[in-house]
Amino acid sequence: MDHCGGRPITRLIVTHNHPDHIGMAGWLCDRLDIDLWCGRETFLLTTSLANAPALLESTPYAQFYLENGMRPEIAEIISRVATTINV
Repeated sequence: MDHCGGRPITRLIVTHNHPDHIGMAGWLCDRLDIDLWCGRETFLLTTSLANAPALLESTPYAQFYLENGMRPEIAEIISRVATTINV
């Protein structure tokens, strides 16, 4: 497969944790048989969210998403599944 002007892709570098940046990174790395590189903070946050997705299921996040253009019906779903997390 021809990549980048004939040079192979050897790694995927994820600069920060946004679902559109890291969300399909594992799939892409598996598909291309390449390594994933990211900073410590990105790794730790991604790992935390993967192991405890309820961290994102809260009313404050839903409100933030709504204020920034999320469709109201999706924000409502996030609000309904809100949980209390004790740290």
